Amino acid sequence: EERRARLAAQARVASTQAGGVAAHLEDIDDVLILNTAGEKYEPVEFSHAAHANARYTKGIECVTCHHTHEGDGPPDPCSDCHDVGGEADEDRKKTRSAHEKAKPFPFEPGQEEVSSLGCPKAQNAVLSSGGRSGKKAPTKCTGCHSKKAR
Repeated sequence: EERRARLAAQARVASTQAGGVAAHLEDIDDVLILNTAGEKYEPVEFSHAAHANARYTKGIECVTCHHTHEGDGPPDPCSDCHDVGGEADEDRKKTRSAHEKAKPFPFEPGQEEVSSLGCPKAQNAVLSSGGRSGKKAPTKCTGCHSKKAR
């Protein structure tokens, strides 16, 4: 908990030195709660400042996740489009979109978005090759989610 708070504070300082969309990091909560309507898994605490800052996540930029964003204003959250019946007109559970294995990072030709599973797998490959330090990113459901009690 203390380490996460320290990293979030460092990420916020770095974000104040950024321009464009990245400058909006200072105006949002560090921890965002995702998967609030999940059927099998509990909500997830997502550290936005740590994930959205190049110092902590190599090669990630705002448009990596907010792939439809244009301009300098704050980007829309994923849930504005990626929800069953949302603007992306999905007919499957939103977890399929968020965790699609065929959406790796970095983008492949013609790919418009990256998934929350493709990204940590790519970051682990960077870690294995010596391109970043730290611990492995979670790639199993329970690495981020707790299972709901039945």
